[in-house]
Amino acid sequence: MYRSGTKKFYKRATAEPDGNGYRICLDGRTVKTPAGRGLAVPGNRLAEALAEEWNGQGEIIKPGSMPMTVFACTAIDRIGAERQTIERDLVRHAETDLVCYRADAPRDLAGRQHETWQPLVDWVNEAYGVRLVVTHSVLPVPQPQDTLETLSGVIGSFDDWDLAVLSGVTAAAGSLIVGLALTMGRIDADQAFAAAQLDEAYQNEKWGTVEEAARRHAALRREIQAAADFLALKRS
Repeated sequence: MYRSGTKKFYKRATAEPDGNGYRICLDGRTVKTPAGRGLAVPGNRLAEALAEEWNGQGEIIKPGSMPMTVFACTAIDRIGAERQTIERDLVRHAETDLVCYRADAPRDLAGRQHETWQPLVDWVNEAYGVRLVVTHSVLPVPQPQDTLETLSGVIGSFDDWDLAVLSGVTAAAGSLIVGLALTMGRIDADQAFAAAQLDEAYQNEKWGTVEEAARRHAALRREIQAAADFLALKRS
């Protein structure tokens, strides 16, 4: 992987067979991750998508414009070495998850939150046999310890690729529940984006959208869509 600002030095990126997976090559040479490992992924379709990200670069390489490559590098470089820390951080998101903190006023916002977020809470509760506490308080409300332990086990069952995506979406959305729902196919990218930015979208409707907010929304939408695409291609 190369730093933002590096001049493009290759003519063509390709996906080449490499054992049980496919490596990404620039003019025949394997791309290196930030930690110096070879960039290789499972599945030809996912590898081709990563190669297209590299082929889509202009005169200057911009890693931020290659979100699927970033997910792959995270899986290769960080997940194996930092899995326990990453899993622990994800569980902490559940302790103060976005979808569990609701407004009781204004009524239309409260209704929108319930309509969008409650099905996700119900799904997690039913799918994993847990009980997430929902509150209207601004103060942190602890989640049951057995719920956190169960969610920790669910997260621990993910392979490195899915965990890299889950970690990225959870951080971007501010919600483990939204991240889990997307990763497990319960919702699509559009639904995940709508859930993640519900409160800000409501404020923008009332007071208008500023340029900075529009940029944040666009970046969040791109990251979530890239996550969904990464998962679909990896599983195809």
